[in-house]
Amino acid sequence: MPKYYGRMDESIRLHIHQVTTFFKTNNVDYQENDKTQHRCIAMMVANFRGLGAAWYQERLSRGESPSTLIELEEELRVEFELDDLQDRLRDQLYELKQAKCASLTEYVAKFRRICTQVCDMTERNKVSWFQRGMRTRTREELQYRRCETVTLAIQVALDYDVQKIMQGNE
Repeated sequence: MPKYYGRMDESIRLHIHQVTTFFKTNNVDYQENDKTQHRCIAMMVANFRGLGAAWYQERLSRGESPSTLIELEEELRVEFELDDLQDRLRDQLYELKQAKCASLTEYVAKFRRICTQVCDMTERNKVSWFQRGMRTRTREELQYRRCETVTLAIQVALDYDVQKIMQGNE
């Protein structure tokens, strides 16, 4: 079961995804009935640490506890997610440049970390944002190849990077 610390740099969306995946892999239908939902919430909050644990303990002391995983997710968002998170994430994408990273794989990792938290972004927009931060020659290669998915764009960029290294044109 994944842990949640309540830090501002933690993705609530990713945490909830990890929790629901954990339940699915253990054949637990967390929405089956009230008893199962309460058991799943108990398992989830038992893995809260730091600020997350303190926040939940304080809520319990006031007699306030969510009855569904969806309620808990909403309450976590209200408490720990910045109001302008989506704007900040898009700003991070705008500032992300391959040239500022030690390697292409570092750029890809940073891009994926940010992109997984952005809501309502089309695949085409993801490809555009990915290309935008690339070095000129790699960006030109991606534009030439007209990648339609970010997965394909990443693969093309990685292949192109390997090809440049093999040719000695780092």
